[in-house]
Amino acid sequence: MSSGYIRTSYPDERAFLRTVPRRAWMVVLVLGLLAFPWVAASLYVYIATLILIATVGAIGLNLLTGYTGQVSVGNAAFMAIGAFTAAYLATVKGWPFPLAAGAAGVTAGLVGLVIAIPALRLRGFYLLLATLALQVIVAYFAGRFQQDQVGAAGFAMPKPTLGPLSITEATGWFYLNLAIASVIVIIAGNLIRTRIGRAWMAIRDRDIAAEIIGIHLSQFKILAFVVSSTFIGLQGAMFGYFIGRVEVETFSLELGIQYVAMIVIGGVGSILGSIYGAIFVISLPYLIRYFATLLPTFPGSHYVLNNIFQVQSMIYGACIVGFLLFEPKGLVEIWRRIRMYFQLWPYSRERLGGGSGG
Repeated sequence: MSSGYIRTSYPDERAFLRTVPRRAWMVVLVLGLLAFPWVAASLYVYIATLILIATVGAIGLNLLTGYTGQVSVGNAAFMAIGAFTAAYLATVKGWPFPLAAGAAGVTAGLVGLVIAIPALRLRGFYLLLATLALQVIVAYFAGRFQQDQVGAAGFAMPKPTLGPLSITEATGWFYLNLAIASVIVIIAGNLIRTRIGRAWMAIRDRDIAAEIIGIHLSQFKILAFVVSSTFIGLQGAMFGYFIGRVEVETFSLELGIQYVAMIVIGGVGSILGSIYGAIFVISLPYLIRYFATLLPTFPGSHYVLNNIFQVQSMIYGACIVGFLLFEPKGLVEIWRRIRMYFQLWPYSRERLGGGSGG
């Protein structure tokens, strides 16, 4: 029998929710999410839906960068591939929503496979430059494709349908993206606990040592690229459906930087950190605008309201630098410390060797 913190068997180690309190809190969380769109204002439901969509992309990037150590700023490029694939299939070919969204993920995964093969010889700064070049290339070809097909206005996305159901209301969008995000969280959370996930983390920590013990570096790096780009491509399709239009200007390099901010702020190498980062980054501009309107006489409030995106970018940069300097493990580590404090309260811990000699 296990305490939940010290495991005595492999089934305990592999269990997703190891303790009764964790299972109870999961039930509370599920019930709260199901009730959320019925009790929250429409703006909050809209923001929550954006967070759910962003969570999928943040998890995809974290699998590649946080768990495998392959630095990338190509999120926006793979989102664009997924979004334009879904837009073309849905508007030109008339494919139904599930097939178009699924094809978007597969297409992005195949592009990730093609990119991963030459990228095997790159690492660190050089791999980052390669993904930056991918962003420029995809933006160019996506712009040409958009101009040839529909012009500067972009693709007008149809409302998604699931059988007889049409997703038009905010509640339906929330539940749809909640289901997709939940599936991605479960897949990713279980994937990193398998042999594949352990191989990714070994490559991230010491790739030469991982190769010595028999891990095929090329195979697992390619797999990480494919899984990551598939998730991000699916996210791009859902984002296009949700906002109702797909145009190349949406998928800029700044969007890719936002996802880097998500995993850095939330926690690199953590599924939960990806969720925290998505909540922080997506909510930030709305929080800035809200607090700026609360202080109409504040000298800088007028500037903040008129330059909301620039202020948002400045805060992103400050947060990334701050977390890298003071808390490299992100919000998930801060939460772990808070949770540990309350678990041990009223007892305190002392550092080893910190006691006074008597």
